[in-house]
Amino acid sequence: MKRMLLYTVALLSFASAASMPFVYDRAMSALQRGNLDQATQLIKPVVVHNVDDPGVLYDAGEIAYAKKEYAQAKGYFEQAGKAEKATAQLKAQSYFNLANTLVALQDLQGAIMQYEKSLELQESEPARHNLEKVKEMLKKQEEEKKQQEQEKKEQDKEKKEQEQNKQGGQEQNGDGEQKSDQQKQKNKDEGKKQQDEKKRQQEQQQKPQEQDKKEKQQETDEQKEPSQEKDEQQQKQQEDDKQKEKQAQQANNEQKQVKEKQQQQAQNGGSGKKGPMDAQEWLDQMLEASEKRDAHANKELIKATVNKKMAGSHDQNCW
Repeated sequence: MKRMLLYTVALLSFASAASMPFVYDRAMSALQRGNLDQATQLIKPVVVHNVDDPGVLYDAGEIAYAKKEYAQAKGYFEQAGKAEKATAQLKAQSYFNLANTLVALQDLQGAIMQYEKSLELQESEPARHNLEKVKEMLKKQEEEKKQQEQEKKEQDKEKKEQEQNKQGGQEQNGDGEQKSDQQKQKNKDEGKKQQDEKKRQQEQQQKPQEQDKKEKQQETDEQKEPSQEKDEQQQKQQEDDKQKEKQAQQANNEQKQVKEKQQQQAQNGGSGKKGPMDAQEWLDQMLEASEKRDAHANKELIKATVNKKMAGSHDQNCW
């Protein structure tokens, strides 16, 4: 049973290997027709069964390059160029295509090395042309790189100068703002000083006016006080005169009454009525009553005079 299984596996392997040339031809035909997907699918099993075949590796590299799978193409061309069975012509062609693949991968320095290796094995006009073109490309790339570096340096320098100028401008602006603030404060102080001086001058001008006004008011008060005092004295005198006139009138009335009483007594004679002694007593009583009334009137007058407030020159009560 085991022998039969091994025989079957060997037979299938032989059949598969035997069919590889047919599959390989189909893959190359698909490449020529531009059917890259079909070519890729067909070439993979061929490469697996022919890993040491430089021709198969080279063709697999061409299919990958045409499909722009440059990383896979690079691997195939490298293996083809290193294969022991590869002829010098195949190696030279593998290095040439490897160089083209490296150009596509932007590795110009590596591409130059592969072109030179290809030319060492076999002189080729395409390889020589591509080598010169790639050298020019590399030179231009280096010049562009230097130019970019120079531009970057100039930009960095310009940026640095701008930052320095900006910083210097900020410092100048800061100094300018500080000076402006100082000037504003100075102007403010001067304005305040002028206002204070103006106010002081106004106060000095007002002081004499106020003093004059005060003095005039004082003179007016002093002039007014004697007049007021005089009026009050006149009023007092008038009241005294009225009081005296009243007292005199009362005295006259009393005397008149006494005379009339005496006349009546004289006419009556000795009719048993009161005599002269009685009249004298009555007169004494009348005089005593008059004195009491005069004393009371004088007392009221004095009291009214004491309560009367008379303003003096220093706001004091004067008598």
